[in-house]
Amino acid sequence: MARYPVEIRRCRHIKTSGAQCGSPALKNQTLCYYHSQSRPERVKIKGADGKTSEILVPVFEDASAIQMTVRQVAVLLLQDKIDNKKAGMLLYALQIASSNLKRTDEEKPRPAQVVVDVKKVAETPVGMTPWSFDESGHEPEQLPDARVARTKREILEEEENERRMEEQEWMSQQLESIDRFMANQARNLEHCISAQPEPSVGRMKFVLKLVKESLEDVTVVNRKHILLDAMSYPSKEIEEALAEARVGVVGASGV
Repeated sequence: MARYPVEIRRCRHIKTSGAQCGSPALKNQTLCYYHSQSRPERVKIKGADGKTSEILVPVFEDASAIQMTVRQVAVLLLQDKIDNKKAGMLLYALQIASSNLKRTDEEKPRPAQVVVDVKKVAETPVGMTPWSFDESGHEPEQLPDARVARTKREILEEEENERRMEEQEWMSQQLESIDRFMANQARNLEHCISAQPEPSVGRMKFVLKLVKESLEDVTVVNRKHILLDAMSYPSKEIEEALAEARVGVVGASGV
């Protein structure tokens, strides 16, 4: 882990989410360059009735900031303190900011790439960082290929883990649905058998055939990633067949 000089302090800006900014502060200041230029502002908004209201517009740097602003706009709308046109424009701007969050996160600079002394910007060599935690001075602005590859690998592994977790959760839901389906069919068969001392063999074969087809449908549904709740027609056919079986002709002659 890099150990930065003690004189390089961390920016004291606290995001809407409660997290502290991770960039180094400017020399002899409490904020980094970005947050010294971009600060939360209280803005007055005039409503349709001519009265003014005030909202706090945070720096659009994370989802929490955007969420808070959306809430404020919603409250003003409910209180009739902002006209629909102005609210629509604000929400559209928030939508743009929200879609841009991922890009800003990808372009987030390393601490050593952030300017800490504006007066010394002209001394930064081409392709080097404005300062470095290394005693030798500046360091390359771009990470070595090995470190870049490791970073990309970590990102891919994280995405793969998230995908696997989602798939496991989906499979768990599918298995629960299959269990419920099987339990329901088992109860129907048990009821059908107990309803008649000598149920029709042909009728029972027909019912079992429908159950088998339904289970095959379960397999197809699983492969296509469709929720089992959409499977209504097999159960309906089975229930109708069971109803007929309960009042069917006793014997082994067939359907």
